[in-house]
Amino acid sequence: MQRTIRILRIALPIAFFAFVVLLVLSWQRGKVKRPKQPNEPLAGTITGQKVQVLFNGFEDTQTVGGRVVMRVKAARVVAYTGDWNTLESVDLTIYRPTGLTYQLTCPSAKFNSKTKEADAQGGVRVT
Repeated sequence: MQRTIRILRIALPIAFFAFVVLLVLSWQRGKVKRPKQPNEPLAGTITGQKVQVLFNGFEDTQTVGGRVVMRVKAARVVAYTGDWNTLESVDLTIYRPTGLTYQLTCPSAKFNSKTKEADAQGGVRVT
């Protein structure tokens, strides 16, 4: 019995301090670091407005009554302080109730989040 007490007098403080050290290391490692800004210039930048948010790998699906009606995919989306957003490498697919499918692919596009107006480069304009 005395031998067990002597061992626990040494082992318990060591285990306690090891646990505290583990908590401190985990707390410091868990901090989220901000992603670095890309070095390459942003395509289709809007002059006079600052970049507010930058998304890499954007995808959105719109449904009506549980049925998919539109899907938008973009490699990168840049949201500005105004109402306009720019999208790069855009794939837009519209599914009609008649079974027809329309697909639009363009290297860059602009989208106004307030008026829902979109301008795809290459002469296509959707309002």
